[in-house]
Amino acid sequence: MAEKLTKMDSRGDLETIGLIPWSVYGSENSLFTWGWCFGGEFYNPETREITCDSPQILAALKWMLSYAEKFGIVKITAFIQSQQGFGTGPLDPFLTGKVAFLAVHVSVVRLYAKYKPDLDYGLAPLPGLNEGEEGNGSWVGGWCIGIPKGSKHRREAFEFMKWLCTSDQGTRSSYETSGSFPGYTKAPVLEDIAREPKKAIFLDILKKTRHQRPVMPAQAYYMGAIRRAVDYSLNNLKTPEEALKEARELTEKELHRVEQQFGEASAGKGSS
Repeated sequence: MAEKLTKMDSRGDLETIGLIPWSVYGSENSLFTWGWCFGGEFYNPETREITCDSPQILAALKWMLSYAEKFGIVKITAFIQSQQGFGTGPLDPFLTGKVAFLAVHVSVVRLYAKYKPDLDYGLAPLPGLNEGEEGNGSWVGGWCIGIPKGSKHRREAFEFMKWLCTSDQGTRSSYETSGSFPGYTKAPVLEDIAREPKKAIFLDILKKTRHQRPVMPAQAYYMGAIRRAVDYSLNNLKTPEEALKEARELTEKELHRVEQQFGEASAGKGSS
């Protein structure tokens, strides 16, 4: 479907592209998304193994690269640049009709309602590798709130955190202000969200998904290594195999360094 919705002009330049697989909120988030769609995992918390060069992740990266090979990375880059780099808000490439499919965050529902309220569009779970599978590539992120070390108002800060994260008024205020869902499963505002068709699909993802970015001390480093691996592959600086192997090896070294510096507690299974 994405390929059929890709249109070229008489000179062979892109007018509209069906999908840009590496544009899911950055190269690293793109590989997380499609890697899970292909049935891969990026980290084993039990063995503390980095697994970004597994066969499934490699297959996902090669699939992403197939778009660059089919339509030309130079042509796609020129196409993006011709649209001033694809903007946000009213310049979102989906709103301007330049990209037919996007893997998106729930925030787009509010965005599209603001800038193009009459837009007729649909939402569906990401497909899986096998026929009939869906939602395998869906995952959750989130925002955290904490109390700084040395705070002089720890009790008051904790009361505010409880209000914001668990009370009806706080969770509703957080949702109405940010557009993001509260993580508290008993928040009454979730019942309101469930009655909004365009947002209910994201609520279903929140309840059912089993994926999130790897929870371990070198997560930020790992994301940078994955980003470089995708970019190296796209620009033919390394083969996908070489790029993912390097990302694994470098992240393993960084994870080992952190464990050595801060001890076993920093690498605790499931700790962040």
